[in-house]
Amino acid sequence: MEKLTQDLIIDILSRLPTVPLLQSRCVCKSWHHIITFDAIFYTLRNNHQSLLTNADALTLISPSHFTDKSADQLYFTHFNENVRPLIQKIDVSSFIHGITKEVYLRVVGVCNGLICLATFQKPLHGLSAPMDKRRIKSFQILNPISRENLELPNFEEESLLSTSDGVTGKISKRRFYGFGFDKCNQVFKLVLFLVFDDVDDEYGNSNNVVNEMFVFTFGSGWRRSLGEVPSMIRYAFSDASNVCVNGCLYWITCTAVPDSTNYSLVIMSFNLGDETFGTIETPEMIVVESAYYLVQAHYYYTLAVFENRLCWIDMKNDKHINIWIKKSDSEESWIKKFCLQKNLLPGHYGPVRPIKLERNGELFLYHRNHVISYNVRCNMSKFFIIDEELEGISHDEGFPFAGSFISVSSQ
Repeated sequence: MEKLTQDLIIDILSRLPTVPLLQSRCVCKSWHHIITFDAIFYTLRNNHQSLLTNADALTLISPSHFTDKSADQLYFTHFNENVRPLIQKIDVSSFIHGITKEVYLRVVGVCNGLICLATFQKPLHGLSAPMDKRRIKSFQILNPISRENLELPNFEEESLLSTSDGVTGKISKRRFYGFGFDKCNQVFKLVLFLVFDDVDDEYGNSNNVVNEMFVFTFGSGWRRSLGEVPSMIRYAFSDASNVCVNGCLYWITCTAVPDSTNYSLVIMSFNLGDETFGTIETPEMIVVESAYYLVQAHYYYTLAVFENRLCWIDMKNDKHINIWIKKSDSEESWIKKFCLQKNLLPGHYGPVRPIKLERNGELFLYHRNHVISYNVRCNMSKFFIIDEELEGISHDEGFPFAGSFISVSSQ
């Protein structure tokens, strides 16, 4: 062991499944430090192909008002080949202060074994504004394996827009956010985008829109930028956000087709390293005829992470769900990885998110309170309910998850 270099030790440890990794923390102080604190170690661990057969799932479910459960539930699902998945409920309220039935939870992002949650205050009476227009109560960084959490410092959402020249009329705003690991600077970052629209223009076509960006860099705090966010983010699919792949955040949004009232769907990226924006084309060109049908498109297309690559999920077809994988970060091309039969799933409504592919052809997915085992070789499936008491769910989010022991207090 004394002859092994630090780089080699990190590489060996990064290939271990969660349980042996937990045991390895007790070998010596240096291993404990690597497994608990080293962010580079977890970036390397997530990149190893051998982890694909050890991937788990993390699920956040919001009960509907028809159930007795009024607080959001967080679940950890561990997969064993040819064995029923082990589903464990994580009592968030036991280690995050202030989580009650009056508070909404939403996943901002999952990265390197950490999960970032946003909390929102529920309205006292009746319906309220959509989630992306509500003021955020707090941000929480959580390690569901070690049961550690860190509440981030508050920030002020005061806008300079009200004092900008030429701005008239009332202003509404939407919020988009993302969480990930900046590989260039080896730090975690939380990004919040505030998008302002002149309400006199129903579709936000005013030239007087100024957007803001708040960046929380772990170890440095909040930083604010004004007017650097592309206006196309105002059309972003909020339910298809929270996707971070290799140091970049991604959203589905759209751009106007020249000399037309139509819109073309694109994927907008944000590089956490140099904090620049970009766009990439979708696997197939998708044109939406009007802003009204753009809202409908939210139900058909979503993004996910699969095998550490960006994944595009197309649910437009009545009979099939097509899952595309981006070949690499440097290439624009995509490959169609799977074509799933919709009638083999427990329901047709809601997004489907791939979790992992076993060597025997079993594809594990998450879909509307269900864990699905879909055999892509023979087109057979079986599924399990995560929580039978939450059949009337109002919101759910499922993500691939590789457990870690990195300490949130060290960030």
